[in-house]
Amino acid sequence: MASPPITIQSYTGTTSNAKHASIWLLNMQSMNPSSSSQARWKITELSAMIRKEESNNHMISFVCLTETWLKPYMLDAQVHIPGYEITRRDRDKRTGGGVAIFSHESIPVCSTENFDDGTCQALYCSFDTINRDIIVVYRPPNAPLSSSTNLFKFINSITANIENSVKLCILGDFNLPCIDWNMESVISGFSPDGASAGRALLSLINDSFLSQLIRNPTRGDNILDLFITNRDTDVVDVTNRVTCLSDHCL
Repeated sequence: MASPPITIQSYTGTTSNAKHASIWLLNMQSMNPSSSSQARWKITELSAMIRKEESNNHMISFVCLTETWLKPYMLDAQVHIPGYEITRRDRDKRTGGGVAIFSHESIPVCSTENFDDGTCQALYCSFDTINRDIIVVYRPPNAPLSSSTNLFKFINSITANIENSVKLCILGDFNLPCIDWNMESVISGFSPDGASAGRALLSLINDSFLSQLIRNPTRGDNILDLFITNRDTDVVDVTNRVTCLSDHCL
């Protein structure tokens, strides 16, 4: 099956033809489903947002989430969205973190790998039927350089071994406001570890012939949430959208 072009938070295309398939990215700032959680309503709201898009004949192929705050003892059924399969990497021993991918049930997950050093996290999923690989990343603010370096090594191990025909998407909250994405350089005034991590990410992108496409702030005045791909010509639209789910843009 040919892989459709990506539309990040776009509102065009049809479900039947999937001419433009969308990938959503959001830092959820918790989607804990426990009855005592103040965030337990978020899955219902996210599901309603997806259903609204479907009512407009717009297919959301993937929903990539960071800071899920899920724990391993929480069941997939507790965060189920009808028509989607969830793949998770939860944070076990510390508060916050967690990454997940909701993939449309028509696009099966073929293989997964994950990275978690107790600080940074990444989840890799391959979708062979559409020739697409996705990596979702969470790098906390003030992550030590050693953790950022290990995270980027994990990403590089994926990018260095995928076939040229595979369309790769790397999405997530990298928390690197030190990068000026218009100039593709690190600006002054940030911590040494943050600046070094920023330079390392820019090197990874350049060395792997990737492109980072988010150019508008995703939280406050900062571009924290990134979309990196090896097929920028497949992307037909990139937009930011304010939601009630988080203070990050969708």
